[in-house]
Amino acid sequence: MQSLERAAALLRGATSLDGLAAILYELGFPAPALPLDDKARRALGLWADTRAASIAQGKGCLRGLALELNGDAEPRQALTAIAGALSRNSPQLLWIMVSRGVAAAEVAIVCWSSTHSRTRVVSLMYNRDRLAASDAETLCALSAGATPRSRGNHQEILHRASGSHRRDD
Repeated sequence: MQSLERAAALLRGATSLDGLAAILYELGFPAPALPLDDKARRALGLWADTRAASIAQGKGCLRGLALELNGDAEPRQALTAIAGALSRNSPQLLWIMVSRGVAAAEVAIVCWSSTHSRTRVVSLMYNRDRLAASDAETLCALSAGATPRSRGNHQEILHRASGSHRRDD
């Protein structure tokens, strides 16, 4: 990431799957994000709350997922359910998700860890219309932490950000 201004521009530009894919690129997913058809979304368990999705391959078993949520989906609930579905349906992969609400300016960067009985989600949730400096700083930190084993770095950064981040809800 080159600057806080560039990070803010990327965060504000998350108005489509392509805008979300640009964020994934900065998080260490150099391959183009490929669209998922209905059959692939259903197989991953993404059917209920998603309008559209694309997937990007990272190093090794790391995958990036760009999602547009249905207009009536409650983002926190939907993303937690999607994280659980991906943990069940593709436990061999490590995921980072970037999502946007179709009906609102809400965007989230999400990763999680799963145990046998629980999925622990950490995220940066922000509103494109009310971007805070800390949102851009968090994206810069995530980008700087993009390495082949970066999911653990991403979880730690998002955990710290969520603990100190202002809430808009």
